Amino acid sequence: MYVDVWRECARNLSALFADLGDDDWSKPTDCPGWTVHDIAAHLAALEAELAGDPLRPVEPPPMSGTLDPFRLHTELGVHARRQNSPEQLVAEFRGAVERRTAALEQAPPTDLQAPAGRTPGGIGWTWERLLQNRAIDLWVHEQDIRRASDRPGSLDSAGARFTVFAFGSSLPFVLGKKVQPEPGTTVVWQVTGPVEATFTVVIGDDGRGRPLPEPPSQPTARLAMDTETFVVLMAGRRPPEDLAIAVQGDETLARRVLGEMAVTS
Repeated sequence: MYVDVWRECARNLSALFADLGDDDWSKPTDCPGWTVHDIAAHLAALEAELAGDPLRPVEPPPMSGTLDPFRLHTELGVHARRQNSPEQLVAEFRGAVERRTAALEQAPPTDLQAPAGRTPGGIGWTWERLLQNRAIDLWVHEQDIRRASDRPGSLDSAGARFTVFAFGSSLPFVLGKKVQPEPGTTVVWQVTGPVEATFTVVIGDDGRGRPLPEPPSQPTARLAMDTETFVVLMAGRRPPEDLAIAVQGDETLARRVLGEMAVTS
Protein backbone atom coordinates (compact mmCIF):
# COMPACT_ATOMS: atom_id res chain seq x y z
CA MET A 1 0.00 0.00 0.00
CA TYR A 2 2.74 2.46 0.95
CA VAL A 3 4.54 2.02 -2.36
CA ASP A 4 1.31 2.40 -4.35
CA VAL A 5 0.48 5.67 -2.58
CA TRP A 6 4.02 6.97 -3.07
CA ARG A 7 3.87 6.16 -6.78
CA GLU A 8 0.53 7.95 -7.20
CA CYS A 9 1.88 10.99 -5.34
CA ALA A 10 4.94 11.01 -7.59
CA ARG A 11 2.77 10.84 -10.72
CA ASN A 12 0.59 13.70 -9.51
CA LEU A 13 3.65 15.80 -8.74
CA SER A 14 5.14 15.08 -12.13
CA ALA A 15 1.93 16.26 -13.80
CA LEU A 16 1.86 19.37 -11.61
CA PHE A 17 5.45 20.23 -12.51
CA ALA A 18 4.51 20.04 -16.19
CA ASP A 19 1.62 22.45 -15.63
CA LEU A 20 3.67 25.17 -13.91
CA GLY A 21 4.46 28.37 -15.76
CA ASP A 22 7.87 30.04 -15.84
CA ASP A 23 6.83 32.56 -13.17
CA ASP A 24 5.59 29.87 -10.76
CA TRP A 25 9.01 28.45 -9.96
CA SER A 26 10.18 31.52 -8.06
CA LYS A 27 7.02 31.91 -5.98
CA PRO A 28 7.38 31.61 -2.19
CA THR A 29 5.63 28.72 -0.47
CA ASP A 30 4.40 28.06 3.07
CA CYS A 31 7.74 26.34 3.77
CA PRO A 32 9.80 29.15 5.36
CA GLY A 33 12.52 30.29 2.98
CA TRP A 34 11.60 27.86 0.22
CA THR A 35 10.26 28.69 -3.22
CA VAL A 36 8.54 26.27 -5.57
CA HIS A 37 11.98 25.69 -7.13
CA ASP A 38 13.42 24.81 -3.71
CA ILE A 39 10.68 22.28 -3.01
CA ALA A 40 11.28 20.63 -6.38
CA ALA A 41 15.01 20.56 -5.57
CA HIS A 42 14.29 18.96 -2.20
CA LEU A 43 12.11 16.25 -3.71
CA ALA A 44 14.60 15.56 -6.50
CA ALA A 45 17.46 15.38 -3.99
CA LEU A 46 15.79 12.87 -1.66
CA GLU A 47 14.43 10.62 -4.37
CA ALA A 48 17.81 10.63 -6.14
CA GLU A 49 19.59 9.75 -2.90
CA LEU A 50 17.19 6.87 -2.26
CA ALA A 51 17.73 5.69 -5.85
CA GLY A 52 21.45 5.40 -5.10
CA ASP A 53 22.88 8.59 -6.57
CA PRO A 54 25.90 10.04 -4.74
CA LEU A 55 25.36 13.21 -2.75
CA ARG A 56 26.46 16.38 -4.48
CA PRO A 57 29.33 18.15 -2.73
CA VAL A 58 28.34 21.66 -1.70
CA GLU A 59 29.37 24.31 0.81
CA PRO A 60 26.87 24.50 3.70
CA PRO A 61 24.45 27.45 3.56
CA PRO A 62 24.96 30.31 6.05
CA MET A 63 22.30 29.11 8.52
CA SER A 64 23.68 25.54 8.66
CA GLY A 65 25.03 25.92 12.18
CA THR A 66 21.51 26.33 13.58
CA LEU A 67 20.07 23.18 12.02
CA ASP A 68 19.81 19.65 13.37
CA PRO A 69 21.64 17.00 11.30
CA PHE A 70 18.58 15.79 9.40
CA ARG A 71 17.39 19.30 8.54
CA LEU A 72 20.93 20.24 7.50
CA HIS A 73 21.05 17.20 5.22
CA THR A 74 17.76 18.32 3.66
CA GLU A 75 18.98 21.88 3.15
CA LEU A 76 22.23 20.72 1.56
CA GLY A 77 20.29 18.82 -1.09
CA VAL A 78 18.34 21.97 -1.94
CA HIS A 79 21.42 24.20 -1.80
CA ALA A 80 23.28 21.93 -4.22
CA ARG A 81 20.54 22.47 -6.83
CA ARG A 82 19.98 26.23 -6.56
CA GLN A 83 21.40 26.79 -10.05
CA ASN A 84 19.55 23.92 -11.69
CA SER A 85 16.82 24.78 -14.17
CA PRO A 86 13.27 23.58 -13.52
CA GLU A 87 13.69 21.16 -16.43
CA GLN A 88 16.77 19.65 -14.80
CA LEU A 89 15.01 19.26 -11.46
CA VAL A 90 11.98 17.61 -13.01
CA ALA A 91 14.15 15.26 -15.07
CA GLU A 92 16.14 14.26 -11.97
CA PHE A 93 12.96 13.69 -9.96
CA ARG A 94 11.28 11.61 -12.65
CA GLY A 95 14.39 9.54 -13.33
CA ALA A 96 14.91 8.79 -9.65
CA VAL A 97 11.27 7.79 -9.19
CA GLU A 98 11.50 5.43 -12.17
CA ARG A 99 14.61 3.75 -10.76
CA ARG A 100 13.12 3.54 -7.27
CA THR A 101 9.95 2.02 -8.68
CA ALA A 102 11.92 -0.62 -10.56
CA ALA A 103 14.01 -1.45 -7.49
CA LEU A 104 10.97 -1.80 -5.24
CA GLU A 105 9.21 -3.99 -7.79
CA GLN A 106 12.27 -6.22 -8.11
CA ALA A 107 12.89 -6.50 -4.36
CA PRO A 108 9.86 -5.36 -2.37
CA PRO A 109 10.40 -5.11 1.40
CA THR A 110 8.99 -8.19 3.11
CA ASP A 111 9.34 -6.96 6.69
CA LEU A 112 8.19 -3.39 7.17
CA GLN A 113 9.68 -3.29 10.68
CA ALA A 114 13.16 -4.17 9.44
CA PRO A 115 15.74 -1.41 8.98
CA ALA A 116 15.49 0.16 5.54
CA GLY A 117 18.56 -0.36 3.43
CA ARG A 118 18.98 3.25 2.35
CA THR A 119 17.46 6.29 4.07
CA PRO A 120 17.90 10.07 3.77
CA GLY A 121 21.14 10.98 5.50
CA GLY A 122 21.42 7.45 6.88
CA ILE A 123 18.74 8.10 9.49
CA GLY A 124 17.72 4.91 11.30
CA TRP A 125 14.27 4.29 9.85
CA THR A 126 12.36 1.08 9.30
CA TRP A 127 10.93 0.32 5.89
CA GLU A 128 7.50 1.33 7.17
CA ARG A 129 8.75 4.69 8.42
CA LEU A 130 10.66 5.37 5.20
CA LEU A 131 7.81 4.49 2.84
CA GLN A 132 5.28 6.37 4.94
CA ASN A 133 7.54 9.42 5.04
CA ARG A 134 8.05 9.50 1.29
CA ALA A 135 4.32 9.33 0.51
CA ILE A 136 3.46 12.06 3.02
CA ASP A 137 6.40 14.25 2.01
CA LEU A 138 5.46 14.15 -1.67
CA TRP A 139 1.78 14.87 -1.09
CA VAL A 140 2.30 17.66 1.47
CA HIS A 141 4.82 19.36 -0.81
CA GLU A 142 2.47 18.95 -3.76
CA GLN A 143 -0.05 20.93 -1.75
CA ASP A 144 2.60 23.56 -0.89
CA ILE A 145 3.18 24.05 -4.61
CA ARG A 146 -0.53 24.08 -5.42
CA ARG A 147 -1.21 26.81 -2.87
CA ALA A 148 1.76 28.87 -4.01
CA SER A 149 0.82 28.62 -7.69
CA ASP A 150 -2.96 28.88 -7.16
CA ARG A 151 -3.59 25.42 -8.58
CA PRO A 152 -5.81 23.66 -6.03
CA GLY A 153 -6.36 19.95 -6.46
CA SER A 154 -5.48 16.41 -5.35
CA LEU A 155 -7.33 16.84 -2.06
CA ASP A 156 -9.39 13.73 -2.77
CA SER A 157 -6.46 11.52 -3.80
CA ALA A 158 -5.03 8.43 -2.16
CA GLY A 159 -2.16 10.61 -0.93
CA ALA A 160 -4.61 12.98 0.74
CA ARG A 161 -6.40 10.18 2.58
CA PHE A 162 -3.13 8.52 3.54
CA THR A 163 -1.74 11.77 4.94
CA VAL A 164 -4.88 12.78 6.84
CA PHE A 165 -5.08 9.46 8.68
CA ALA A 166 -1.32 9.34 9.29
CA PHE A 167 -1.53 12.79 10.85
CA GLY A 168 -4.61 11.71 12.79
CA SER A 169 -2.59 8.93 14.41
CA SER A 170 -0.30 11.64 15.84
CA LEU A 171 -3.07 13.43 17.73
CA PRO A 172 -2.67 11.41 20.98
CA PHE A 173 0.92 12.68 21.03
CA VAL A 174 -0.24 16.23 20.33
CA LEU A 175 -2.75 16.23 23.17
CA GLY A 176 -0.90 14.10 25.71
CA LYS A 177 2.72 15.19 25.22
CA LYS A 178 2.47 18.71 23.81
CA VAL A 179 -0.67 20.14 25.39
CA GLN A 180 -0.78 18.01 28.57
CA PRO A 181 -4.29 18.80 29.84
CA GLU A 182 -5.82 17.15 32.91
CA PRO A 183 -6.89 13.48 32.92
CA GLY A 184 -10.35 12.96 31.50
CA THR A 185 -9.96 15.71 28.91
CA THR A 186 -11.42 14.72 25.55
CA VAL A 187 -10.87 16.51 22.25
CA VAL A 188 -12.63 15.75 18.96
CA TRP A 189 -11.25 16.76 15.58
CA GLN A 190 -14.00 16.78 12.93
CA VAL A 191 -12.50 16.86 9.44
CA THR A 192 -14.90 17.51 6.57
CA GLY A 193 -14.47 16.61 2.89
CA PRO A 194 -12.91 15.91 0.49
CA VAL A 195 -11.35 13.49 3.02
CA GLU A 196 -13.72 13.12 5.95
CA ALA A 197 -12.55 11.85 9.32
CA THR A 198 -13.30 12.10 13.04
CA PHE A 199 -10.48 11.73 15.54
CA THR A 200 -11.12 11.60 19.28
CA VAL A 201 -8.45 11.57 21.97
CA VAL A 202 -8.88 11.22 25.74
CA ILE A 203 -6.27 11.82 28.42
CA GLY A 204 -5.95 8.86 30.77
CA ASP A 205 -5.09 8.91 34.47
CA ASP A 206 -1.45 8.44 33.50
CA GLY A 207 -1.51 11.64 31.44
CA ARG A 208 -1.20 9.83 28.12
CA GLY A 209 -3.41 10.55 25.16
CA ARG A 210 -5.36 7.62 23.73
CA PRO A 211 -7.68 7.42 20.73
CA LEU A 212 -11.36 6.68 21.28
CA PRO A 213 -13.37 4.80 18.64
CA GLU A 214 -16.39 7.08 19.09
CA PRO A 215 -16.59 10.73 20.23
CA PRO A 216 -18.50 11.46 23.45
CA SER A 217 -21.66 13.54 23.23
CA GLN A 218 -20.00 16.39 25.12
CA PRO A 219 -16.23 16.43 24.64
CA THR A 220 -14.12 19.00 26.43
CA ALA A 221 -13.45 20.66 23.08
CA ARG A 222 -14.47 20.03 19.50
CA LEU A 223 -12.51 21.38 16.52
CA ALA A 224 -14.10 21.37 13.07
CA MET A 225 -12.20 22.13 9.88
CA ASP A 226 -11.88 20.98 6.28
CA THR A 227 -9.29 18.58 4.89
CA GLU A 228 -6.88 21.23 3.69
CA THR A 229 -6.99 23.17 6.96
CA PHE A 230 -6.30 20.02 8.99
CA VAL A 231 -3.26 19.17 6.87
CA VAL A 232 -1.96 22.75 6.87
CA LEU A 233 -2.09 22.76 10.68
CA MET A 234 -0.52 19.32 11.14
CA ALA A 235 2.24 20.17 8.67
CA GLY A 236 2.96 23.43 10.47
CA ARG A 237 2.36 25.53 7.40
CA ARG A 238 0.19 28.36 8.75
CA PRO A 239 -0.92 29.62 12.19
CA PRO A 240 -4.45 28.67 13.29
CA GLU A 241 -5.57 32.31 13.43
CA ASP A 242 -5.16 32.49 9.64
CA LEU A 243 -7.45 29.50 9.05
CA ALA A 244 -11.18 28.76 9.16
CA ILE A 245 -11.79 26.60 12.23
CA ALA A 246 -15.00 26.16 14.23
CA VAL A 247 -14.53 25.64 17.98
CA GLN A 248 -17.00 24.29 20.53
CA GLY A 249 -16.51 23.71 24.24
CA ASP A 250 -13.45 24.88 26.14
CA GLU A 251 -12.05 27.62 23.90
CA THR A 252 -8.89 28.08 25.94
CA LEU A 253 -8.04 24.40 25.59
CA ALA A 254 -8.99 24.47 21.91
CA ARG A 255 -6.60 27.35 21.20
CA ARG A 256 -3.81 25.54 23.03
CA VAL A 257 -4.43 22.42 20.97
CA LEU A 258 -4.53 24.33 17.69
CA GLY A 259 -1.24 25.97 18.54
CA GLU A 260 0.44 22.59 19.13
CA MET A 261 -0.89 20.58 16.19
CA ALA A 262 2.20 20.85 14.00
CA VAL A 263 4.05 17.53 13.95
CA THR A 264 6.24 18.32 10.95
CA SER A 265 7.44 21.38 9.08
